[in-house]
Amino acid sequence: MGLTALVAGRGRLPVVLARRLRSMGVALAVFALEGADGELRDLSCHFREFQSLALGDLVSGLLSLGVRELYMAGLVPKSLALRGEALDEVGARILRSLDRRDDHSLLGAVVSFLSAHGIRVRSYLEHLSDMLAEPGLMAGRFPSPEEWLDVSYGRRVLKAILPLSFGQTVVVRGRSVVAVEAMEGTDETILRAGRICPGGVVVKMMRSDQDERYDVPVVGDDTLEAMARSRCRVLAVEAGRTILLDKPAFLERADRAGISVVGIRP
Repeated sequence: MGLTALVAGRGRLPVVLARRLRSMGVALAVFALEGADGELRDLSCHFREFQSLALGDLVSGLLSLGVRELYMAGLVPKSLALRGEALDEVGARILRSLDRRDDHSLLGAVVSFLSAHGIRVRSYLEHLSDMLAEPGLMAGRFPSPEEWLDVSYGRRVLKAILPLSFGQTVVVRGRSVVAVEAMEGTDETILRAGRICPGGVVVKMMRSDQDERYDVPVVGDDTLEAMARSRCRVLAVEAGRTILLDKPAFLERADRAGISVVGIRP
């Protein structure tokens, strides 16, 4: 079997995936964005770090190694894509071709570019499905009636704004939106909500046509830490479409922190 590649952004998801793949005996070539977890180097047979979004160099590197299949995982700050100096000529050309520059459009264009060069993007859920959220209460106490009203309100808000490709997370208190996720990501959104009005309910969902191969919402220890700092005591995530990193340990930490974790349907 030849090399399989992992294109890794920041955060723990690429490491969790790489560990699973290596445990299965997969020979892994890692192409990592600068700032990605250093453990990835030890988990790979071939490692290369990129300081910018150099899509042309990425494809050249993949083809030179004979890679025909890859996984994409981890956070790529959208601010990089909007900085001209962070893009090579290929990336800049793709960006100029897009009418909309939301995450859905940007990632879809990158995957199409890879496909045009004979490189298939596989779904990391093939190996991480056991970490998906389940419906109902997963950790902590059962939310109060007031908190359930906020969860329901947050769900309605997300269903309205997710088709616009922003707002994957909202923080709600008293049926009022305290904060909506934009370019900063989930954890920073929660911290911002804590500065504005501590104690809200966090609701996180996924756009209905979001590509589950590489763009599934993720929560982890940093999410719990942000919630604790913001005094948020309920985390509602979409069941079957949200990854809980290191799920058993995550739920145990949530329980110890007094944070309820519930899986909801759209």
